Amino acid sequence: MHEIGGYFGLELKNEKEYYDNALKLNSGRNCLRYIIQKKNIKKIQIPAYTCPAIWEALKAEGCEIKYYDINSDMLPDSELDKECYVLYTNYFGICNRQIEIISKKYNKLIIDNAQGFFEKPKKTISFNSARKFFGVPDGAYLFGNFQYDDKLEKDRSYLRTGHLIKRLDSNAAEGYTEYKSNEELIDKEEPKRMSKLTKRLLSSVNYKECIRVRKNNFNYLHNSLKDINEFNIDTTNNIAMIYPLLLKNYNCKKDLKERLINEKIYLATYWKGQKDNGYGNILETYLLPLPIDQRYSQIDMDYMVCKIKNLI
Repeated sequence: MHEIGGYFGLELKNEKEYYDNALKLNSGRNCLRYIIQKKNIKKIQIPAYTCPAIWEALKAEGCEIKYYDINSDMLPDSELDKECYVLYTNYFGICNRQIEIISKKYNKLIIDNAQGFFEKPKKTISFNSARKFFGVPDGAYLFGNFQYDDKLEKDRSYLRTGHLIKRLDSNAAEGYTEYKSNEELIDKEEPKRMSKLTKRLLSSVNYKECIRVRKNNFNYLHNSLKDINEFNIDTTNNIAMIYPLLLKNYNCKKDLKERLINEKIYLATYWKGQKDNGYGNILETYLLPLPIDQRYSQIDMDYMVCKIKNLI
């Protein structure tokens, strides 16, 4: 029954989500689990360099995993089995060209766009992750010829918003413990439909502004750092999650990330515990994923550039 009166809740815009032609689920990993269930996939080839949540999702479904390595072009370094499903990660949201290449080679392809939220779905199956790009507790979009399972319950997210509210009311450091707890809770969740709260939060985002800021910040960092960046970046038609700065030949790199974190420039590691001992291991060890998102201005980008250049 529709409620009238009582106390006020959060007042959020109720406009359009970026995607309305997708299944709306509670996380990227659960999108992958849903794909495995609905396609009855028993065996899949995945990058050795990818988020451990991917292997955990596959293991939860009893799916046999076959790992492949990537090369410095972020492509498989060997031919894969064309009769077996292939998962490809859109690394840092800048691998549109690579996706086009492998889409022509493998029909049974699934694109992990957890780091490429704005990558428009093509003919292949794909999924993304909203909380990698926006201040939401969970949520993801799944693309492909899928229908909702009648037994799929709707998630409830209000118990997983403490870190978001704390960051708004205080700072990131104070909310970090709750953020980690939220990640652990999501790990344990079964596939569910996206919560009403997350849908409403995603309906309040100014997506055009997010895209504009991300592109401007990415280009500013690239123009400022391309002379020292050892990562091969294709700058065309990408709306990235971060700017990937690779400094493997700088001797000070091993503690550079810690020194930047001490300056309150918080950088993630992609990914701790991954299984790739080749190029992926170089990226795990030496990559600085610099924030470029809609919270930051060119002044912030310039601040990071100056700090990095002073430290190396």
